[in-house]
Amino acid sequence: MEEDADRFVQHSLRTSMFFPQSRLLVAGNPKAAGTTLRWWLLAGHGVDVAQQTANSWWGESAPFQTVWDEGVQLPYTWPQLDDEARQDALESTDVLTVLPIRHPVSRVFSAWSGKYLVGEPYYVEALPRNFPAMPDTFTSPLQISQGFEAFVTAMSAVISERGFEAVDVHIWPQHRLLAREPVGSTLELRQESMSEGLETLAAYVRSHGVDPGNAPHINETVIPYRDELVTDAALGHILDLYGPDFDRWRYERGRPASSKREVSLDWLNDVRGRNARYGVLHRALMQQSRERERLGREVDGARRREGELLESTSWKVTGPLRWVSDRTRK
Repeated sequence: MEEDADRFVQHSLRTSMFFPQSRLLVAGNPKAAGTTLRWWLLAGHGVDVAQQTANSWWGESAPFQTVWDEGVQLPYTWPQLDDEARQDALESTDVLTVLPIRHPVSRVFSAWSGKYLVGEPYYVEALPRNFPAMPDTFTSPLQISQGFEAFVTAMSAVISERGFEAVDVHIWPQHRLLAREPVGSTLELRQESMSEGLETLAAYVRSHGVDPGNAPHINETVIPYRDELVTDAALGHILDLYGPDFDRWRYERGRPASSKREVSLDWLNDVRGRNARYGVLHRALMQQSRERERLGREVDGARRREGELLESTSWKVTGPLRWVSDRTRK
């Protein structure tokens, strides 16, 4: 069960979704088109995701990424399931488990370009200090390639010293996130052939009486994956770090085919500038949230101590003395 799983499997479960009527469990695997997939399935099962996440301030370019906001009470998400539903999802033989997976090279590049290259405040500020800073403005694709190599080199050093737990979950290895063996059948939903996988998944959902609607357009990062942006040094680090991912998911140990999109430096610099401005608001909101949580803990502690005091024997015994003191003052 979930309590017995290691930290990686626990994270995968926390970001999973279970649809009882469709007998469908979608496992969590960051940077494998999971957000798009969940948004589509939630909408097909009658959840107005856009409306329910309208007031979310989660920092991953709202509203599309707010499907992950823990403050939003979305049905079918793992934190909202009761114990019976979780047991059903994990132990029933008729449940189809969808495993979203992706080539390790493009997955790491997507995590870096979609979080760090564009300057998402939450992720940039959470990096260990030995990760190199990037230029304020990018003037050539070569700078992107150099930035990715520097990031992967620093990441390799941190992981070698402290393990994958020291880096963000978006670059945790897939074979560890998806280590749990499902009881029922599985569907490998490969990001590289997503259209075919979505058609298979849509047919399965329809066979259970749910119309998922049209298959979604996969959410794209600002800078697409291009094989020429991955240097030999960067590729070497990825091969060393993610060897078991290549083996388990039967990927060739090299660079996958490039995206058909071209690199737009203007778009990249525009997003980085907006994220820099948003970072000011983000830091203020996070500080406010931490302060609110601190004050909440202090109030709860004060109330608990007050309750203990009022129920204590000494308080009850000294009650008459307090009554006399009050009458005297009056």
